[in-house]
Amino acid sequence: MRLKDTPQQFRADIRCAIDYLNSIGIREVYLFGSRARGTNRDDSDYDIFILKSGIENERVVTRAVNKALFRGHIYDEIDLIAANPEKFEKHKDNRYLVYKDINDQGVSIYG
Repeated sequence: MRLKDTPQQFRADIRCAIDYLNSIGIREVYLFGSRARGTNRDDSDYDIFILKSGIENERVVTRAVNKALFRGHIYDEIDLIAANPEKFEKHKDNRYLVYKDINDQGVSIYG
């Protein structure tokens, strides 16, 4: 299965992971970067931001979501970033960090 280019189609494609997202308490998921802006090329990756309360280790969350996507037969290049709401709020206006791009241009695909 290949992911589609539009956020609406992308939301449909990640439904395979939604039960899993619910089970680990993920609050929101956003598409950002070139695909959210509509400036992507055919070979562009998908930039995904995961917002989850109580994250102590961001890598554990991103690894688990990657596995859920793989189980759903989604094999596209996906770049995952995870943070808790406190970290996101703290850094969302910092133009030197990716959180500003997520805040300004992110498209909600879950939550």
